[in-house]
Amino acid sequence: MCLSIIAAYGLYGAVEEASDRQIEHQFMTNVLGSLRAARAVLPFFRKQGGGHIVQISSMAGHYSIPGMGLYCSTE
Repeated sequence: MCLSIIAAYGLYGAVEEASDRQIEHQFMTNVLGSLRAARAVLPFFRKQGGGHIVQISSMAGHYSIPGMGLYCSTE
């Protein structure tokens, strides 16, 4: 069994222009969404004796460009 997790939300613009709510939504989706999906499937994997979780991030986690600071911080 293999679980492929897809969760992404792009918030583009100047970091100082984003509201707290927008920033929270960005982190809830891109960081906690993947973590929660993995945690949900782990008991099933343990019960069946194994499995694979494939987590693929964007290259934005390795670099940042103007207007993408918040998105890149969650990748």
